[in-house]
Amino acid sequence: MTLMLVSEAAAQAGVSVEDIEAWAAQGLLQIHLNALQRWVDKEEFESVVENLGWMQISAESWDRVEGD
Repeated sequence: MTLMLVSEAAAQAGVSVEDIEAWAAQGLLQIHLNALQRWVDKEEFESVVENLGWMQISAESWDRVEGD
């Protein structure tokens, strides 16, 4: 398991730390505590970001179809 800091993950995805904390609260990923810092599993995080991106694309497509 490769860990990355929550703040690094947020910067990489272009979201806030609060967004990542919300994803964890929703059960989408786990935040690990180690050495008084918060970490996420890099693979798990990348999977969540990819899935959320696809959900966003699907929602935008759905909105366009309904708007026609």
